[in-house]
Amino acid sequence: PLNIIACENAVRATTALKAHVLQHLEEEDVEFVKAHVGFVDSAVDRIVPSMDQVGPHHTQSEADEVRVVVEQFFEWDVDQNQFAGQLPPLDGVTLCDNLQAYVERKLFTLNTGHAITAYLGFIRGYGTILQSINDPEVEAVVKGAMEESAQVLVKRYGFDPEAHAA
Repeated sequence: PLNIIACENAVRATTALKAHVLQHLEEEDVEFVKAHVGFVDSAVDRIVPSMDQVGPHHTQSEADEVRVVVEQFFEWDVDQNQFAGQLPPLDGVTLCDNLQAYVERKLFTLNTGHAITAYLGFIRGYGTILQSINDPEVEAVVKGAMEESAQVLVKRYGFDPEAHAA
């Protein structure tokens, strides 16, 4: 079997890809693909900061202009029910039965935190997320909103409160 995971920041991106692929196949090929190819949805969270904000030890020269610096935190949640065949070993992946729970956690915790930081920073005249979150008042509002949304997600989906807070 072949398993395809679109690591795209869109909800059910691999399901959308599957629909596009299938519409271009002959009927007998559609049946083969449905039987042997897994189109596995995922939720990816990885922050790529602006290169001019990652510090002097991460300067970018013309020689390495394709280099990407990322934050240490990442999360890759994958719907384990969409694989074709046995689950392959995947490092760094959280296999889940309810991907929607993880998508909502990303949207209503991480993305909400970033959005609030940006909106409040804009209102206060900051040019970057980093400048905004370094403002103690902005940080307090963002932290409060993330904690509030976390309470709902923990209650709705049964996430471990301590693990969720980390």
